[in-house]
Amino acid sequence: MDQFSPIIRALLPSRDLVLIASFILVTTSIIYGLALVLYRLYVSPLRIYPGPKLAACTGWYEAYYDLVADGGGKFVHHTKTLHDIYVIAVDSWFGQHPFTLTGDPDYFDVIHAQKPPLDKLKSLENRLQLPHASFSTADQGLHRIRRAALNPFVSRQRIQAREPLIQSKVEQACQRLADEYAGKRKVLKLNNFFSSIAIDVIMHITFARSDNAIAMDEFLHPIPASNEATRAGTHLLTHFPRVNLNSRLLAYIPFLRPFYDQRQAIHKQISEILDARSKGKTLENNDLTMFVDILDSDLPPSEKTLVRLRDEAITIVGAATDTTAAALTVGFYHILTQPAVHQQLREELMTAIPDASEVPSWSMLRGLPFLSACVEEALRVSIGVSQRMPRVSATNTFHYGSYPVPPGVVFSSDTYSVHYNETVFPQPHKYIPSRWLNDPKGPDGVKPLSRYQVAFSRGPRVCLGMQLAYAELYTTMAALIRRFDFDICEGVEEADVGFVRDHTLPAPRDGSQGLRVTVR
Repeated sequence: MDQFSPIIRALLPSRDLVLIASFILVTTSIIYGLALVLYRLYVSPLRIYPGPKLAACTGWYEAYYDLVADGGGKFVHHTKTLHDIYVIAVDSWFGQHPFTLTGDPDYFDVIHAQKPPLDKLKSLENRLQLPHASFSTADQGLHRIRRAALNPFVSRQRIQAREPLIQSKVEQACQRLADEYAGKRKVLKLNNFFSSIAIDVIMHITFARSDNAIAMDEFLHPIPASNEATRAGTHLLTHFPRVNLNSRLLAYIPFLRPFYDQRQAIHKQISEILDARSKGKTLENNDLTMFVDILDSDLPPSEKTLVRLRDEAITIVGAATDTTAAALTVGFYHILTQPAVHQQLREELMTAIPDASEVPSWSMLRGLPFLSACVEEALRVSIGVSQRMPRVSATNTFHYGSYPVPPGVVFSSDTYSVHYNETVFPQPHKYIPSRWLNDPKGPDGVKPLSRYQVAFSRGPRVCLGMQLAYAELYTTMAALIRRFDFDICEGVEEADVGFVRDHTLPAPRDGSQGLRVTVR
């Protein structure tokens, strides 16, 4: 080895050369950074937009609030504060200059309009580690093709046909409450309870089978933990999109293990369906499932692969579980802490449902005005998706007043800033179902207030499971309020169920044990 030492030393750069190269690299980087800041502040066509100068200079402004400030997940709260001041503000995003328009709730429909439909950001397709799902698809043309295969299965007509399924799952869950919890001072986590119903319903719809989550210990199924593990990494993957956690290493990261296990379970389910199809076999009841519908659709073969359908399934199951359970959890907290609201809802339900043991259909329940108001207010307060929803057009220029939005510039909105706008919803942090009664109007006195109910988003990317969510919300809320009395456990506060942190969906404070109650 010694004989090669002079050769190696000759090939390696000298210490002085290394120092010079390092100096040039650092100096070039500083000059480039300063030039970029100067361009963004004084030359860029977007310099005319108001907002914090630091936000216009660098995307690390947003990253700080997403990843660091008060434990992270705080940028959506911060943007609402900004837009209370600026209405419209510039914010850097991966070297571009998007700006948010969340201070103006009337612009939500422009961003999420049917025509012209806008793209999501390609760089964000993998932030949920599910890049092949319709929800993640950036290109609006491909998204339209994928959604077309799913839409018929979740239409109002198809969901109404599923009402007996929903009623039976709610009845099963209520019967377990009566047998194991009522009058026994046994603590029940309502968020787990609501998730178990949603899981059993969506698993039956997607795979024609039940996980029997309603019968699990403490109603605790692994899917909610899997979903939270997925969402916990969204901010990291938003700001570092090249990070890829999709590997077997997931199994060895404790907080991501539930996501890995759930992905493997769904992978197996889809694989069995595809394997049966390839052999000309039919799985028991699989002609009723959503994924048989997809396989029978006009989608090209590239859209029917195992990986693509797996991502679609995980997204559908996760979304159908979390958003519905969250809306019910937040709604029940407020109903149970407001005796007047609880009494008015109970009286309406007692009149409409004389037999407390009956679980009525959604078709009947949606005609009850105060129940409908409680459902709408639960959706408003619980928000739905909390993370900003950026959009971009490759060809069209939009305008916000006198401000142009050129092609290629990312712009965004968020549900929180619409639902908690004081002009649209006075006292927005209070749960006031009566605001939805008697055909209410928006601030202009003309547009219906429902225009500002955007928990399911709008336009071509409106939530796929909206009709299913409404059916479950009405049926579950009516059955529980009509049949049981609940007492919230000592120490439970609104921060244990409300929007404290943004994890794509609203997340409560750290250490929350959920909505813990006892059943009388």
